[in-house]
Amino acid sequence: MADNNTQYYCPRCKKRARFEQTVGDRKYSMEALRMSYFLCGECRLIFMSKRLTKSEIKEWWERNKLEKTAPLNYFYSEALAYLYGPVLSLYKKTGYKRMRFEKRETD
Repeated sequence: MADNNTQYYCPRCKKRARFEQTVGDRKYSMEALRMSYFLCGECRLIFMSKRLTKSEIKEWWERNKLEKTAPLNYFYSEALAYLYGPVLSLYKKTGYKRMRFEKRETD
């Protein structure tokens, strides 16, 4: 999950980005895999952090003992394919463009 002390801001309008999550269902899994991304609806921008996604997948993988039969890289590749495939495609169809957002630490 996204760190509560870290916020992402739109590079164009400088407003705080809206936090979103998508759920990746896995066969035979007891827990859904949640992956975070950020949106600015005003500027029609989307940001997906590979580093954040990788840490979310690792946390999920460590909590799910049944999933440890497969290597972490397998789940990472599968999750990125889902996040950067259907999820990103849906936003692109509605006019969003990918861009790196500004990351700021908060107290």
